[in-house]
Amino acid sequence: MMNRLAPYLYQFRIPLFALVVIVTVLLASQIRFTMNTRIDAWFTEDDPVLLDYQFFSDSFEGGYSLVVAIEAEDIFSRDVLVYLIEKTSELEQMDSVRRVTSLANANHVIGTRDGLEIRPLLNDIENADLGMIKRMALDNEIFRGYLVSNDARMAAILIVFRDLTTDQIDDILTEVRSRIHRDKPPEIHTFLGGGLMVSNEFIKTTRQNQTILPAMGVIMGMIIIYVLFRSVQKNLILMVQIGMSLVCALGVHSLLGFTYNPVSGMIIPLIVVLSLSNSIHMIEYFDEMSSTRHARASFISTVSYISIACFIASITTACGLLSLSISPIKAVKEFGITAGIGIVFSFFIALFTVPFLLSQLPASRRSPKKAWGHLLSRVSALSEARYKLIIALSCVAIVFALIGLKQIRIDSNELDWFPRDSELYVNSMKLDTHLAGIGNIELVLQGEEEMLMDPEVLNRIDTLSRNIERLPHIRKVISLADYIKMVNRALNEDDPLAYRVPDTRELIAQEVLLFSLSETGTEELEKYASFDYSLGRVSTHLAYTSSQEVRSLVRQIQDLRANCKTFQPMVMKQAYPLWVTLL
Repeated sequence: MMNRLAPYLYQFRIPLFALVVIVTVLLASQIRFTMNTRIDAWFTEDDPVLLDYQFFSDSFEGGYSLVVAIEAEDIFSRDVLVYLIEKTSELEQMDSVRRVTSLANANHVIGTRDGLEIRPLLNDIENADLGMIKRMALDNEIFRGYLVSNDARMAAILIVFRDLTTDQIDDILTEVRSRIHRDKPPEIHTFLGGGLMVSNEFIKTTRQNQTILPAMGVIMGMIIIYVLFRSVQKNLILMVQIGMSLVCALGVHSLLGFTYNPVSGMIIPLIVVLSLSNSIHMIEYFDEMSSTRHARASFISTVSYISIACFIASITTACGLLSLSISPIKAVKEFGITAGIGIVFSFFIALFTVPFLLSQLPASRRSPKKAWGHLLSRVSALSEARYKLIIALSCVAIVFALIGLKQIRIDSNELDWFPRDSELYVNSMKLDTHLAGIGNIELVLQGEEEMLMDPEVLNRIDTLSRNIERLPHIRKVISLADYIKMVNRALNEDDPLAYRVPDTRELIAQEVLLFSLSETGTEELEKYASFDYSLGRVSTHLAYTSSQEVRSLVRQIQDLRANCKTFQPMVMKQAYPLWVTLL
């Protein structure tokens, strides 16, 4: 078939090349480098996991989170506490911030002779007793291990942002760093962690995949081409073909409405490598033919012979990548579609471009490759002479491969994608060691209005929370029940036995009202209960662990909540690190 088609391709070589140029220009006009590392880059709009997460986000404080960690020999020195208050206030003033929580604005409940006092822990810091503040912070069941470490050497400022675009993230982090370093005492060390930092690292990685890796691939290809063919013109042909292939692939990606993420960032290096492969085969064969034939015969011979092998290789690779279009993971699906179409484009661009441009070059003497020929001849001779040994070694390698196959563990924990000595990983491990970590599993209880005023419901929530705390890797569990228990204890002269949920709706409602009347009480309660108390949140913080272990934790939590019969009339949704669903 190609023997009959090749003369026509030669006859219309100029219009076909012009067509490739026109298509390339049109697709170039569609390219939009829109970066997206948000959750919706990985999940389709109707994915149940994403819908549950969005329900949680809309109901409570979902969104990008950032932990500003403050380290000092003594967190409770006056200079450090003043710094903590100032930075909490400054960070609250950022336009994109939804909520900021720290020891500076978190309410502490104190029992007094006249009843109780609910106020921010660091209120009137200039005249406060620092020793008493330290004792109150470390005795507080919510603060300890969450806002301040058990050894009093690290404190956290927790920031939740409103929806951010990918382009805003770097600017936000720059502004946060600028604010926390301004007027920072020398004895204080600060660092950042949390989901926003992970997203920022993904953005950096994606940009590297789109720039550094392709550039390295092109440079290596240029070097190889020059070593093989000793021709600057052929290097330029290769660059033209690669450039056109990339433009067409990226144009299709944008035309389909796709954005860029860590997965789609691999499109560029993939297209570069496969474009190099097609072009090198065509250049080598054309070079061989041109040593004995004129340009027309070399063109037709190259198209007739080598294009078939290149087409088969390209189309099978494209079909394999297009099969990813059935993946439930949105980012993988989009990558498969674009990469598959891009490879097809790359083949036809090579077919209509490389032989044509080569035919325009003046005839040149073919560069001898005696060293390569001698080396490959020795490999061939060795294969024939030692075939039994080669088969035996191959069988041994297969056995080792099968043993290794059983050791494969699929893990999608996003921290494992970064080097152990990276800033992100090191900081995350510090937060795991001293505070509540950066992972979380969220449960949302949905029922009738005033549901959370029911003592039986709150007791069940508290029981569920304490059972979850006993599971491995769990660092902290917080719900509305914890606040009610603190107020109830304070109303009973700080009697430890009164640290429990009251027995009546009326008393629960009274304690909720008392807490909400404090300076920031309403805002604090809104993190764990809706305004009509029909929605409740159980927030579980966990240390760094593999996605397999997180999935196991999710199953155990599901079993625990199923045993809470009081929850049966209600709907319970869960939102957890969504990367565990990417297995």
